[in-house]
Amino acid sequence: MPRFIVLLSGLVFVACSSDPASIRVAPTQVVTGSQFISLGASALDESGKPLDVPVVAIKVSDPALLKLGNNGELQCQGYGDVTVSLAAGPATGETLIRCQLVKEIRVQPEKLAFSLKPDTDGVIHPSSSDPLQITVIGADGQPVANADLAISSADPTIARIESGNIVQVRQRGATTIKLAAGDKLVEIPVSVSLVALERVGLEVPDGETHGIPLEAGHYSLTIGATQPVEVEVQGADCEGQGEATAHTLECELKAAGTLRIENPALLGFGSGPASVSVRVLQLP
Repeated sequence: MPRFIVLLSGLVFVACSSDPASIRVAPTQVVTGSQFISLGASALDESGKPLDVPVVAIKVSDPALLKLGNNGELQCQGYGDVTVSLAAGPATGETLIRCQLVKEIRVQPEKLAFSLKPDTDGVIHPSSSDPLQITVIGADGQPVANADLAISSADPTIARIESGNIVQVRQRGATTIKLAAGDKLVEIPVSVSLVALERVGLEVPDGETHGIPLEAGHYSLTIGATQPVEVEVQGADCEGQGEATAHTLECELKAAGTLRIENPALLGFGSGPASVSVRVLQLP
């Protein structure tokens, strides 16, 4: 090994030219599991070339959060940031380990459903949810304050995330909101329907039928009446609850069809006109 001598104020120092001068290591590392951590650190000489000298972890700022074993192995125990001091010969360095051990992500509501109603000009305006209530639970079973949480939408053209964990929907369709913390992932289904028709006070005379045309599509139909009526959708295998004052149907039309609302006459003597309310939602 080459050696050189430095004379200073009558003192003599002997140094090795191949001793580590610095340590190269990522300044921050995120750990989401309880496996032993590989820091990927390297000892460098004065010219920045790697040396075959081991880099050893010698101290951690929070031993309860990051376990330092007898052989220098590191293992996260919970959720939080820990500074690790390193040494390789005379060289020292440090890195920040972000332990992010997560047991689960809790979110309310677990699914979202919206109905968008066009205005009188047919323009659809966005609608927003209440803020999502999200709690990240750490490995110790306790809520984590200020947890690193990533929230995204699988299709931002249908639903997107606004500040404050608010979901804003913009058009009919179905998508998911994804929440990620540590190694855990939760998906919230989002369904956005379009109000295709709303009518109140529709009069159907005794013994007559009122028809409402429907385009091909997937529909949810809600019909209420002041007296029992019969409901069916022509063009789909979809009928109501016989003669009733309230009907709820979900129908799939492969082609255009007709919603038929019949006020039946009883032996030629009816109960008079029925006042009917109709709400038709076009589902995703």
